[in-house]
Amino acid sequence: MANRPEVSIIVLTKNAEGNIRWTLSLILSQKFSKPYEVIVIDSGSTDGTLGIIESFKSVRLIKRNPETFSHGGTRNFGGGKARASKYLVFFNGDAVPRDKNWLAPLIGQLESDRETAGVFSRHIAKTNCNIYMALDIATGMPPVKSIASLRFLAPEERSAGIRRLMWFSTVSCAIRKSFWEKNRFREDINMAEDQEWSRRMLLKGKSIVYEPESVIYHSHNYGILEFYRYNRNSDRSFNKILGSGKKVSFLLFRLAAQIFYSANESIRIIKSPQAKRISGLRLAKEVLVGVLSRYAAILGEIAANIQLH
Repeated sequence: MANRPEVSIIVLTKNAEGNIRWTLSLILSQKFSKPYEVIVIDSGSTDGTLGIIESFKSVRLIKRNPETFSHGGTRNFGGGKARASKYLVFFNGDAVPRDKNWLAPLIGQLESDRETAGVFSRHIAKTNCNIYMALDIATGMPPVKSIASLRFLAPEERSAGIRRLMWFSTVSCAIRKSFWEKNRFREDINMAEDQEWSRRMLLKGKSIVYEPESVIYHSHNYGILEFYRYNRNSDRSFNKILGSGKKVSFLLFRLAAQIFYSANESIRIIKSPQAKRISGLRLAKEVLVGVLSRYAAILGEIAANIQLH
């Protein structure tokens, strides 16, 4: 990697000692013929993360004050430190590539289609993931490639269709450095900086690609309060991005109707393959958390949107 690399892999970390050794080992052993560098931007780790990172001599570690962190701002900072000539790859420190073939499909897509602005990986839940969340990830991240582009829509359909098409994730993604230099991530939104960037690229006529051949392990075991906060903050960001929010009356209807969906949610969890491998007590807890998390999510959306009315 002495010559200027074509690819810079920028890993964001904070207190990731549980998996960062595994993550970096796989990133550094990719089956990829072109030169690449690995940069870790750490935002104030207080566990053993820094010592683990420093044991990888080829990894460039940059430490930052945790107060400077933002999803868009820290990625922009990392992009500014990258030596890559062509591509930037962003990766979360709490994720892990599934194998040594994670990187090649991402870069391959960018090289095969000049109209692709960004490409992102398929997520698979970690083994300790709550069942309801693992099922959601499996449904939302299928093994089928998709290409989002407004070019496929009639002009009158684009305004309504863009929210559906702006799906993108910087947990594991690759983008053209030249596009990023002219279109950096927004730093004034709490989250969804990836989907806001995707929206801008789509409006410029570019494509966003979901590449299921690139696979990572990534999931969270959010508690009920965490799920509420996540959906509240997510909707606040989307409202800022789109300039409008959801109707509170519709959200209240969804909240009331959730009682009917709770039975389906319970059955879905009980019949899942994961349910066969745990105790009855653990399964009962999984069902309770899964059902209550749906209510928490809608309440979070209501909290974000009620301020607009």
